[in-house]
Amino acid sequence: MTDRTNAAIQAFFGPHAAEWEARTAKDVPQIERAVAECGYRRGATILDLGCGTGRAVPLLRRAVGPAGVIVAIDVTV
Repeated sequence: MTDRTNAAIQAFFGPHAAEWEARTAKDVPQIERAVAECGYRRGATILDLGCGTGRAVPLLRRAVGPAGVIVAIDVTV
């Protein structure tokens, strides 16, 4: 990713980050279904690229359990 592309992504998503959790609260049931449908196994390692504010991370953590690993990365700071 170029610095210019990264800057454009940050400029678009950055202002929305503070309110993102409240705006996406209604999406939690859909995210729960999606995680369940993936069939992650206990102890699995999951890479969540473009995780934004990390809305799915607690749900992924629950799916893989304490022995699992979640790596969540987003370019927006």
